[in-house]
Amino acid sequence: MKFVIQRVKNAKCIVDRKTTGIIKEGLFVLIGFKIGDDDTYFDKSIQKILNLRVFEDGDGKMNLSLLEAKKELLVVSQFTLYGDAMKGNRPSFINSMDKVQAQGYYDLWVERMKNVFPKLQTGIFSAEMQIEMVADGPITIILEY
Repeated sequence: MKFVIQRVKNAKCIVDRKTTGIIKEGLFVLIGFKIGDDDTYFDKSIQKILNLRVFEDGDGKMNLSLLEAKKELLVVSQFTLYGDAMKGNRPSFINSMDKVQAQGYYDLWVERMKNVFPKLQTGIFSAEMQIEMVADGPITIILEY
Protein backbone atom coordinates (compact mmCIF):
# COMPACT_ATOMS: atom_id res chain seq x y z
CA MET A 1 0.00 0.00 0.00
CA LYS A 2 1.17 3.45 -0.82
CA PHE A 3 -0.25 6.74 0.38
CA VAL A 4 0.47 10.24 -0.86
CA ILE A 5 -0.76 12.63 1.81
CA GLN A 6 -1.09 16.34 1.18
CA ARG A 7 -2.10 19.05 3.59
CA VAL A 8 -4.68 21.20 1.83
CA LYS A 9 -6.63 24.41 2.28
CA ASN A 10 -9.48 22.69 0.41
CA ALA A 11 -10.03 19.77 -1.95
CA LYS A 12 -12.82 18.46 -4.11
CA CYS A 13 -13.36 15.31 -6.17
CA ILE A 14 -15.64 15.52 -9.20
CA VAL A 15 -17.02 12.60 -11.25
CA ASP A 16 -19.27 13.26 -14.25
CA ARG A 17 -19.60 16.89 -13.20
CA LYS A 18 -20.89 15.87 -9.75
CA THR A 19 -18.99 16.43 -6.54
CA THR A 20 -18.39 13.12 -4.76
CA GLY A 21 -16.22 14.45 -1.95
CA ILE A 22 -15.35 17.92 -0.72
CA ILE A 23 -13.37 19.20 2.26
CA LYS A 24 -12.15 22.47 3.66
CA GLU A 25 -8.83 22.42 5.50
CA GLY A 26 -7.41 18.98 6.06
CA LEU A 27 -5.69 16.12 4.29
CA PHE A 28 -6.06 14.90 0.73
CA VAL A 29 -4.88 11.28 0.47
CA LEU A 30 -4.20 9.14 -2.59
CA ILE A 31 -4.15 5.40 -1.86
CA GLY A 32 -2.83 2.65 -4.13
CA PHE A 33 -2.39 -1.10 -3.76
CA LYS A 34 0.32 -3.32 -5.22
CA ILE A 35 0.34 -7.04 -5.94
CA GLY A 36 0.80 -8.93 -2.68
CA ASP A 37 -0.79 -6.32 -0.40
CA ASP A 38 -3.28 -7.48 2.22
CA ASP A 39 -5.08 -5.88 5.15
CA THR A 40 -2.20 -6.39 7.61
CA TYR A 41 -1.36 -2.68 7.79
CA PHE A 42 -4.84 -1.20 7.34
CA ASP A 43 -5.33 -0.22 10.98
CA LYS A 44 -1.74 1.01 11.33
CA SER A 45 -2.02 3.18 8.21
CA ILE A 46 -5.36 4.59 9.36
CA GLN A 47 -3.95 5.52 12.76
CA LYS A 48 -0.85 7.02 11.13
CA ILE A 49 -2.93 9.26 8.85
CA LEU A 50 -5.24 10.38 11.66
CA ASN A 51 -2.34 11.11 14.04
CA LEU A 52 0.27 12.47 11.61
CA ARG A 53 1.34 15.80 13.12
CA VAL A 54 1.32 18.09 10.08
CA PHE A 55 -0.89 20.93 11.30
CA GLU A 56 0.47 23.97 13.08
CA ASP A 57 -0.13 24.70 16.73
CA GLY A 58 -0.38 28.18 18.27
CA ASP A 59 3.39 28.58 17.98
CA GLY A 60 3.43 27.78 14.25
CA LYS A 61 5.04 24.35 14.72
CA MET A 62 3.69 21.20 13.08
CA ASN A 63 2.51 19.60 16.32
CA LEU A 64 -1.17 18.85 15.67
CA SER A 65 -2.79 15.85 14.03
CA LEU A 66 -5.88 15.78 11.85
CA LEU A 67 -7.89 14.77 14.92
CA GLU A 68 -6.39 17.38 17.25
CA ALA A 69 -6.76 20.17 14.69
CA LYS A 70 -10.32 19.02 13.89
CA LYS A 71 -9.67 19.04 10.14
CA GLU A 72 -11.23 17.06 7.29
CA LEU A 73 -10.16 14.12 5.13
CA LEU A 74 -10.64 13.27 1.43
CA VAL A 75 -9.37 9.89 0.17
CA VAL A 76 -9.11 8.89 -3.49
CA SER A 77 -7.99 5.57 -4.99
CA GLN A 78 -5.02 5.80 -7.34
CA PHE A 79 -3.60 2.71 -9.05
CA THR A 80 -0.95 4.78 -10.84
CA LEU A 81 0.99 5.16 -7.56
CA TYR A 82 2.65 1.88 -8.50
CA GLY A 83 3.43 2.95 -12.05
CA ASP A 84 7.06 2.30 -13.03
CA ALA A 85 8.58 4.69 -15.57
CA MET A 86 12.25 3.77 -15.10
CA LYS A 87 12.45 2.06 -18.51
CA GLY A 88 11.15 3.91 -21.53
CA ASN A 89 8.64 6.72 -21.49
CA ARG A 90 5.44 4.76 -20.97
CA PRO A 91 4.75 3.77 -17.36
CA SER A 92 4.24 0.10 -16.59
CA PHE A 93 1.55 -0.84 -14.10
CA ILE A 94 2.46 -4.51 -13.70
CA ASN A 95 3.03 -3.99 -9.96
CA SER A 96 -0.40 -2.45 -9.40
CA MET A 97 -3.00 -4.77 -7.91
CA ASP A 98 -5.72 -5.94 -10.30
CA LYS A 99 -8.86 -3.82 -10.33
CA VAL A 100 -11.27 -6.29 -8.70
CA GLN A 101 -9.00 -7.13 -5.78
CA ALA A 102 -7.91 -3.51 -5.33
CA GLN A 103 -11.52 -2.34 -5.14
CA GLY A 104 -12.22 -4.87 -2.41
CA TYR A 105 -9.24 -3.64 -0.40
CA TYR A 106 -10.07 0.01 -1.04
CA ASP A 107 -13.67 -0.49 0.10
CA LEU A 108 -12.51 -2.34 3.22
CA TRP A 109 -9.90 0.33 4.04
CA VAL A 110 -12.50 3.12 3.60
CA GLU A 111 -14.99 1.21 5.79
CA ARG A 112 -12.40 0.85 8.56
CA MET A 113 -11.46 4.53 8.31
CA LYS A 114 -15.13 5.53 8.51
CA ASN A 115 -15.46 3.49 11.70
CA VAL A 116 -12.99 5.84 13.42
CA PHE A 117 -13.44 8.98 11.28
CA PRO A 118 -17.07 9.14 10.09
CA LYS A 119 -16.64 12.49 8.29
CA LEU A 120 -14.44 10.85 5.64
CA GLN A 121 -15.05 12.01 2.06
CA THR A 122 -14.04 9.88 -0.95
CA GLY A 123 -13.85 9.71 -4.69
CA ILE A 124 -15.32 6.81 -6.69
CA PHE A 125 -13.09 3.80 -7.24
CA SER A 126 -11.89 3.44 -10.85
CA ALA A 127 -13.87 6.45 -12.08
CA GLU A 128 -12.45 9.25 -14.19
CA MET A 129 -12.06 11.88 -11.50
CA GLN A 130 -11.09 15.51 -11.53
CA ILE A 131 -9.43 16.76 -8.38
CA GLU A 132 -9.43 20.41 -7.41
CA MET A 133 -7.28 21.37 -4.46
CA VAL A 134 -5.19 24.08 -2.92
CA ALA A 135 -2.09 22.57 -1.37
CA ASP A 136 -1.08 24.07 1.97
CA GLY A 137 2.60 24.52 2.68
CA PRO A 138 2.96 22.56 0.50
CA ILE A 139 3.25 19.63 2.86
CA THR A 140 3.41 16.20 1.19
CA ILE A 141 4.15 12.91 2.95
CA ILE A 142 4.53 9.51 1.30
CA LEU A 143 3.85 6.35 3.33
CA GLU A 144 4.36 2.83 2.08
CA TYR A 145 3.65 -0.46 3.83
